[in-house]
Amino acid sequence: MRVWPFIVSGAAAGKSCVVNVIFFAGNIGSLSATINVNDNAAGSPQQVSLSATVINPQASYNPRSLNFGTVVIGHSSTKNVTLTNTGTTALDISSISITGANKSNYTQTNACPSSLAPTDNCVISVTFTPSATGTRSANLTVVDNAAFSTQNVSLTGKGSN
Repeated sequence: MRVWPFIVSGAAAGKSCVVNVIFFAGNIGSLSATINVNDNAAGSPQQVSLSATVINPQASYNPRSLNFGTVVIGHSSTKNVTLTNTGTTALDISSISITGANKSNYTQTNACPSSLAPTDNCVISVTFTPSATGTRSANLTVVDNAAFSTQNVSLTGKGSN
């Protein structure tokens, strides 16, 4: 954590001023600091405590997209996606679902825990069962605590008679 020094001067009685503090997350974990404001008021210096917890979960998908090819209506095809936490702190998973235009043509099952430790992974199985002919697109959507809290794996398949 880096706290930049600042000077507060000339604040008239009954007035206030704004102090901006810039935080750079250079380390992972719980960080803390204190701002000391030296003034002529009783109890000087005035203190403000700062704290933050820096996390670094990273979601990685293999593969990044699934193409089921052509599947006859009434039949199904299943493929797997492996979700791995390549970060250095826990990846907390809020939800795993199918979203998008043709989401009813896809289902997913998984045994993913609510939290993946660093280097841990889990498998998400996606099944495509076309309800109509033509291209049927959707997304496998995972909501978690990584930098971009929603990740999508694109799903494409074609239904035929």
